[in-house]
Amino acid sequence: MTRTPFRIPKATTLPFGYVIHIRMISDEEFEEECGGPTDLAAWIAEERTIYLRQSRNLRQRRADLTHEMGHAFMDWQESVLGSKFSDPKT
Repeated sequence: MTRTPFRIPKATTLPFGYVIHIRMISDEEFEEECGGPTDLAAWIAEERTIYLRQSRNLRQRRADLTHEMGHAFMDWQESVLGSKFSDPKT
């Protein structure tokens, strides 16, 4: 039995239309767009985008994605709880 490798998606959608984009970019692009050379991945809330370094192996990128999804989920939760969706009367 052959196993299909897990592929990192280009986007994922949480309830209420909160779309999270996922981009794998080169180290040079990462440092220009997201921060310094020591950062491994980044969640940019204003863009709703997670940036991952292409140079890291798949297992590392999966771990980075999981960590950044935690940040994205907390921002999603704040946006829902601070909106009309948090009002039980609606």
